[in-house]
Amino acid sequence: MCSVAADAMARLCEHCGQWVGTDAEAFANPEKMVADALEHMAQHPDLHARIADLTMKAAVAKEEGNVDLFRQYTHEYNLLWLLSTQESQPDLTHADRVEQAHTSAKSAVIMAFDPIVAAANERANDAIIQLSMIAMGQKGDMIVSAREFLTATTEAQQRLREHPDLMEVYSQGAPPADMYARSSLRSILAAMSHIPIEARERIHEELLGSVRVDASTRGCPNCAAPLTGEDVQSGACPYCSISLLSTAGA
Repeated sequence: MCSVAADAMARLCEHCGQWVGTDAEAFANPEKMVADALEHMAQHPDLHARIADLTMKAAVAKEEGNVDLFRQYTHEYNLLWLLSTQESQPDLTHADRVEQAHTSAKSAVIMAFDPIVAAANERANDAIIQLSMIAMGQKGDMIVSAREFLTATTEAQQRLREHPDLMEVYSQGAPPADMYARSSLRSILAAMSHIPIEARERIHEELLGSVRVDASTRGCPNCAAPLTGEDVQSGACPYCSISLLSTAGA
């Protein structure tokens, strides 16, 4: 049976992902076609306030262990967030957004309530916090923390890929769990500007297997595919995914 949160702005079944309707109080014509209703919703003045509200509501539902309510809130959150960012993803249809919201909600429930995934994600988060604290002067080994992040993230991602509710989704071109973990660590290192260059380079070389390149590099050292300056700065070859360490500033 389809059900939604009582105060939902976007009404989608949390079980099957199908459109249920819109809040009659929020829209002048709730019987419009789904695409028109979603387009109207994307321009709704309360859209961003509702997204922020759903973040808090989902956190409370998770803390209380209320799986059904958490699913409802994350389902709606994902759809509204996709609508709010549609200008950056113009090729997505509204049907694509509805499907993505449903899949993302299923993933969120598993990450929050599957004990193995939740524990692995918590370890990964703790490792990144520890990495950041060490970079700011706390005693510890950043290599150890970064390695723990890779191990925990890979474990969580592998569990997601093997889950019966997500197996089909992840079989459609998703990167391997360990590749996802390395990509995540690359992004984190790029965002943590306070990590010393020497430590950053050690992590790249010892854990990510990065190869050194510079702005003049035109071919991947691993697969020989052509590289642009943007590819070098992104930290990975777009063809073979090997990590790249820019000598102009890791």
